[in-house]
Amino acid sequence: MKLLKLTLPQIILFLVIFFSFFGPSIYVYALGSFSLFPYRIVLFVLIFYMLLNLLYNQGAISLKNIQVKEYLVFFLIWFLYAVFSVTWAASFQHAARDIFLLFTGVSLILFMVYFLSDLESLQGVYWLWLTVACITLLTAFWEITTGNHLAFSAYYQTTREKFLYVPTAVFKNPNDFATFLTFGAAFLIPFTRYKQGRFAKVSGLVVLIFLFLILLKTNSRANYIAVLLQISIIFMFLKSTKKMYVLFLAVVLGLGFFAVMPDKAVIFNQAYTHLEHILYELSVAGTSASTRINLAKNCIYFLLSSGGFGVGAGNAEYYMAGRQMYDTGGILNVHNWWMEILTNYGLFIITGYLYLYVKMIKSIIYYLKSEINTQERMFCEAALLGLVGFFAASLSPSSVMVLGFKWTFMGFVITLLNALRIRKGKKIEHHSNSPVLSYKI
Repeated sequence: MKLLKLTLPQIILFLVIFFSFFGPSIYVYALGSFSLFPYRIVLFVLIFYMLLNLLYNQGAISLKNIQVKEYLVFFLIWFLYAVFSVTWAASFQHAARDIFLLFTGVSLILFMVYFLSDLESLQGVYWLWLTVACITLLTAFWEITTGNHLAFSAYYQTTREKFLYVPTAVFKNPNDFATFLTFGAAFLIPFTRYKQGRFAKVSGLVVLIFLFLILLKTNSRANYIAVLLQISIIFMFLKSTKKMYVLFLAVVLGLGFFAVMPDKAVIFNQAYTHLEHILYELSVAGTSASTRINLAKNCIYFLLSSGGFGVGAGNAEYYMAGRQMYDTGGILNVHNWWMEILTNYGLFIITGYLYLYVKMIKSIIYYLKSEINTQERMFCEAALLGLVGFFAASLSPSSVMVLGFKWTFMGFVITLLNALRIRKGKKIEHHSNSPVLSYKI
């Protein structure tokens, strides 16, 4: 995709998407409790451009290329509900922060759908994601080998051996980075499978293996599960002959690797240790797993106390600080995206979100079972793997609302569905009655 083919708003939007991966890690200008960084600044520029465009056209806006109105309407309803929830939210400051984050995220999705209505533009998003994934992996390698971290990292200038060589890349903590890597795997796996040319396939495979090794260093167990889910989905979709080939190749490569480097067999011991650690944490109070369980129990208590409407935008953390029933050891963030939505916004919003989330998955599978070209199949598989992996990966970060790349991914999926509907004519994807796993690659 050549830059000259892009319009001005598309160029601005691609800058927004690029900076969404980095968030406040590049540069931050503080304005009291509010901070500005490139992602927000460029997004505001795009919003200003749209407002000027609306004024110039006397409020007229073309929606002929918008074929995913049900998704966009939900996000607008969610935003309005968040604003209305201020009327019962205990903390206006927490509510205002969450509403602003929701506004920027929803705006990004709307702009992606509006300005990127063709698959060529989506290829640009795909390449941006892969480029940033490589940048973060190189940054992580530097952290692991030197023990240094970027100034934005929570481990910057740490002297604790436990955190010294744990990578965070351009993110605040390893959990956020690991969640990004899960999405990165979702883009790399289809790239390796479908991109033409031996160099592209080998390069993709090398980067993918490197990504898995870096992911192991983050110690993010939720994202280990997320990547295993992604691999399982791909394996289930493979034809029987390909399954045997993949298994044979995996065994040969594995035996060859450990024959050349027998000392690396310690990876299996580490995996077993991780499993033991998880079982231990589930049974002992005060551990990470038990704390997360108490966080979830508090969330249910807060939800019931609100009559099912939610405690108000961003107020879960405020309630956790002063009204918790179960001890969380000083941890206030929910650490669970689904509980975060449920607690803050109630049953109505979480039901709508889950319905549309499942509908996205079913729609992607529908197109995968249809006659689509290689590029469309690569995009659809990336969307499917990302959506499936996010079910588990979303349990890792302290809060998903603040992660710009999550909104970029949702924008990618909805924009992909929009582009496919435009290209093939609007269809109701879930009318297909064939079993989900009947699709074979």
